[in-house]
Amino acid sequence: MRKKLSESISVILPVFNEKDNIERTVSSISATFPRFTNNFEVIIVDDGSTDGTSEVLSRLAANNKIVLVIHHQENKGYGASLVSGFKGAKGPLIFFMDSDLQFDISEIQRLLGYIDEFDIVAGYRIKRKDSFYRLALSFLFNFIVRHTFGIPIRDVNCAFKLFHRDIIDQINPISQGSMINTEFIAKALRMGSTIKEVGVTHYPRKEGRETGGNLKVILRAIFEFCKLRLII
Repeated sequence: MRKKLSESISVILPVFNEKDNIERTVSSISATFPRFTNNFEVIIVDDGSTDGTSEVLSRLAANNKIVLVIHHQENKGYGASLVSGFKGAKGPLIFFMDSDLQFDISEIQRLLGYIDEFDIVAGYRIKRKDSFYRLALSFLFNFIVRHTFGIPIRDVNCAFKLFHRDIIDQINPISQGSMINTEFIAKALRMGSTIKEVGVTHYPRKEGRETGGNLKVILRAIFEFCKLRLII
């Protein structure tokens, strides 16, 4: 196991209707991160949840000094949630992941092993545990963005990424929806940033509903894809 980081880490969790998962996610982070750093914060961005998630988050923030909650009054989108988290982050290292318990937070150790050598360390899901519909959409999406934007990684939208803060400060992302990862990676590559992809375990969702494959999200992604194509 590597020695503890001297830098602090800002952990960003975008959340939408995850009342059955978010408390366990934060508990797992709180138990795991002290093994790797003495200084970290957890920034949770509630993107207009309607299922009681907001009340759970208020309690978590009141009882845990490392937790900061940012509330969106309405659902703005996955990208908008990440951008709010980036703006609120204080650490020189930023890590973001989903809050649906489909990742094992302890596997951040795999990413930390490369962060001294690379600007971005991006997870990719080993044996992804999603429905056939989501897997098919993901295959098509990855194929298109890899060839359109020249992105060399296999799992662009994997929400398990660690990177140096100065990168996001220079990128200034504009995507409000699911194209945020594509924009982030494509712009970073054009800046000359180095990227290492590392395999991480993926687990089935047990609680809550996934939203990444619904029609509204897909239509927004198509619109943002066309918009990015004009500027990248």
